[in-house]
Amino acid sequence: MLKNFLTFIIAMLASMNLVQAHANLWYDLNTNFESIQSVAILPLEDPFNSKIDEFYLNEKLSKEFKKINFLVTNDPSDADFYIVPRIIQHDIQTDISPAVEISIPMKTWTEISDSPHAGTFTDRTWTEYHLIPEKTIFTRTIALEFNLFDSSGNSILRFSSNDFNVTAEKFYKNSVNEFCKEFKRINKSDKKSKKQKFSIQIGEIGSPMEDFVFYLERDNLKNVSFIDSNADYEIQGEIRNSSLDFQWIPPNATTSDELIRTDEFPWEDRNGKEHKEKRKYYRTKIEDHYGYWSAKANVSVVFNLVDLNSGRTVVQFSQTTSDDKQIDALHHLVEDFYKKVNKYLKDAKS
Repeated sequence: MLKNFLTFIIAMLASMNLVQAHANLWYDLNTNFESIQSVAILPLEDPFNSKIDEFYLNEKLSKEFKKINFLVTNDPSDADFYIVPRIIQHDIQTDISPAVEISIPMKTWTEISDSPHAGTFTDRTWTEYHLIPEKTIFTRTIALEFNLFDSSGNSILRFSSNDFNVTAEKFYKNSVNEFCKEFKRINKSDKKSKKQKFSIQIGEIGSPMEDFVFYLERDNLKNVSFIDSNADYEIQGEIRNSSLDFQWIPPNATTSDELIRTDEFPWEDRNGKEHKEKRKYYRTKIEDHYGYWSAKANVSVVFNLVDLNSGRTVVQFSQTTSDDKQIDALHHLVEDFYKKVNKYLKDAKS
């Protein structure tokens, strides 16, 4: 296992040319990430002039990894490793949210307080046929890539991210945060495992999504060390589905309470004490929401833990989950699988 490659299927909606994938990560298991002391961050390559605060990458990395010296420079030789950030796609597509007429229940009402007649009183109710107008929708599709190289120019880590319907600035910051989260997992998993009661090796997963995520989540296992061969157990299985389901959300309208005005009326009680009756007048307010595309990541897996001494499958795991990000969906599935493994090993140990 010289390298591990996690590739999530980037779903294409043919009529829209939209993509969304927050997880495309590769790294070389042979690299000792704990040894990294200095990293040069080269200028952002952005042929699309996306107007992004490129220094956020340095700020975030410096904050999250205080033992590593990050510096912004044009010269990759200024550090032991260097990152090349690139915007690889930035398109804006035009679509039409059609005009739609809908019926909406409406009303006006009055709230009275500080008065013997306090309460809420409905003045009028009716049904309004409301037209949501046609609107031109601009859908942004944007993608980036971060490449980490060693001093010899060998790529040791590559992270790419795609998204749509977000501003370029928000997308860049979200991607930097995601990259830092995964880089932290890699650094954590790079620490040498102490010898434990049980040993596990990674077998064939049978998918472009290979084995590195099992290493990243290994802290969720108890009394287990990962080795390359001759282990007590082996993880086998496959990713049966990894897709993004796109759905058109049609135009719709929501309602809220709108305060029209407030009046005050002085009055006296039986003792001659003055009061001010307050009346607030409300009506139903309509807010239009134009049509848009939404995507949800779906991942289905089958994982097995095999006892290599007996050849028996001792833990079987089959599950499907959805998440906004495919990489998070896979992490959650591995976490759930490891819970079952922990339960089995606890019983086996006793």
